[in-house]
Amino acid sequence: MEIGETAPLYAGCAGKVFLAAASDADIDEYLLRTPLVPLSPTTPTHPDTLREQIATVRAQGFAESVNERGAGGVGIAAPIRTHDGRVVAALEISGPAERYTAEARAIWVEAAISAADRISAALGFRVPVDIASTHRRTRGNGNGIA
Repeated sequence: MEIGETAPLYAGCAGKVFLAAASDADIDEYLLRTPLVPLSPTTPTHPDTLREQIATVRAQGFAESVNERGAGGVGIAAPIRTHDGRVVAALEISGPAERYTAEARAIWVEAAISAADRISAALGFRVPVDIASTHRRTRGNGNGIA
């Protein structure tokens, strides 16, 4: 991406972090007004597929994108929360798909979640026990979003 370039929320891991933080009603509204245009063969183009991916993000605490914008990139993103738990940003680690191995994935997931958690803590957010245990169960387990 270039500086100032925009991307749809449905294509890429940072956008999916924001969608996962939205209510189901807000997601339904988003899907009504947003055509899911394919940017690559891995871009979600069906609302049910996107909803499944959002559910996965909610369950595992991070989002993963593999070439969803067609530029050969991969990313892992984790939510940054304020003191009241609202997601106000997404921390993303990205790189070229050809360097994305299982080992790199595990390192990126751990780094993204840890860094996002530290930033969130600096903003006054305290990670509830159920979220922390979800992170420990899912970090680097291979169940990411393509």
